Amino acid sequence: DRWLRLPGPTGVSTQPTLRQLLDASGGVPHGWQDGDPALAPVPDSAWNAWVAGNAFLAFPPGTVFEYSNNSFGAAARVAERAAGLPLAELMQRYLFDPLGMTHSQAAYLPVPGTAIGYTGEGTPLPLTAGFPEAGLGMRASVADLLRFGAYIGGPGSFAGEPLTPARRASIWEPSAGPSRDFFHFGFWDAGRTLVTNGNIDGANAFLAIGRDTSVVVAVAVNQTGNDADEAAGAIVDLLLPPLPGNPDKRAAYAALYRRPYAGGLKFTGRWVGQALARGGNIPLELDAGRDSVYLRLGDGPWGPLGRASVSAFDALRGSVTTELAGLTPEGNGATRVDLTLHWEGAMLRGYLLPRGPVAEPVPVRLSRQE
Repeated sequence: DRWLRLPGPTGVSTQPTLRQLLDASGGVPHGWQDGDPALAPVPDSAWNAWVAGNAFLAFPPGTVFEYSNNSFGAAARVAERAAGLPLAELMQRYLFDPLGMTHSQAAYLPVPGTAIGYTGEGTPLPLTAGFPEAGLGMRASVADLLRFGAYIGGPGSFAGEPLTPARRASIWEPSAGPSRDFFHFGFWDAGRTLVTNGNIDGANAFLAIGRDTSVVVAVAVNQTGNDADEAAGAIVDLLLPPLPGNPDKRAAYAALYRRPYAGGLKFTGRWVGQALARGGNIPLELDAGRDSVYLRLGDGPWGPLGRASVSAFDALRGSVTTELAGLTPEGNGATRVDLTLHWEGAMLRGYLLPRGPVAEPVPVRLSRQE
């Protein structure tokens, strides 16, 4: 609270802890901005506007696991204000220099040696900015990723220690609350490894750090797609084969967070409320039945909520395609919109995320209609 207070347009008043922000359980919605590097906020006024529109509290902290670039952006802003230094300088001074990461940067800006990105068909792409930088705007060589992975995974031999031994060890410990042992301090816990990966237009990168081993796998591909994920996964399977009796983390994750929607007294019924869009509030209705959910935005038609699922922590998720103006900066054309809502008795609280080069979350609050 001393450095940053996040707004609660959905009615949330409790502020998250820094650990909750880093564990993706702070209540901050997902989102991103991909475009002109000059669009990244610099002065405090621009940062304040970005926080209000993107790093708001969609859910009460500690109730929903929601992977969120914006959550990392909020955490980075806390660090900047506490240290009085921009993120790029903080990273250089306290991480890159001590670990000898000489080809890394925490700002998505062109520098000599930066790889050109390509589409999946091989067409060169212009350099764009990924924002928030702490969520999807960093660059590193494969060699630097390996140095970082070796530091997290073992004692290493480095000029300085960015973290205390106890803090570094805590990265491997399960989280409390909805993130459980699947996600902590920005890493996915894949059982045999801790994993961090990224996928944007023109780039795909994957870093896996072996548990209780010296194995570190880093793959980077400067082309749209999942090639780095697939290659790194195959390498990890060769170097760290599953042990007999190891549980399937992916199946356990799906069972906890992605259960197919099957009704239930909590969600079934008619819900009425609003999406608090920047251009004005948009009426929103939701009709949840035994095995399907239908959604209506504004005065548009009713449509099914695709891929509807419910987590063990009462989070309803799904997507719908709409041409409703006012949800995206472009304001027209068919747009896929993801919906995440948390059940809280007579209220559903959460956000819509229109997907595109710029994905800005829209707060949502619904009440059960008697």
